Amino acid sequence: MLRFVSINTLALARGGVSVDFLAAQFFGESDTRGGDISRGTQMEIFLRFVGYAGFQSGVAQDVGVHRTTSNKTIRYVMSRVVEQTHNWIRFPTTAESMSEAKVLWQKHFRLSPVIGALYCTQIEIQKPGMHGDFE
Repeated sequence: MLRFVSINTLALARGGVSVDFLAAQFFGESDTRGGDISRGTQMEIFLRFVGYAGFQSGVAQDVGVHRTTSNKTIRYVMSRVVEQTHNWIRFPTTAESMSEAKVLWQKHFRLSPVIGALYCTQIEIQKPGMHGDFE
């Protein structure tokens, strides 16, 4: 299973091991958006956008693509990331597992009402309301 690390710790150099590794996790071998942008470049555009909170035009200029290409690529990669969130983001699904998660968070971090945490996410997550715990 892929382990998330801070995007700011990733090497963003073109062809860097981290960029290629992430690209391989989300794209097929021949997955080129528009037929011309390699999967490594797609991931680089996305990481620059989310990692540095830049504007699409700035990312486009840094990477050497048009702003609309940058925009479409960011949206495309984000959709691929969202498709696979179930691999990394798992919320407790029963009252018992929620209680266990709260105990662990209290024990390790002294945060009793917490059941989990996400770092550097820009994906909206709907709060769970199945057990009345978060309504």
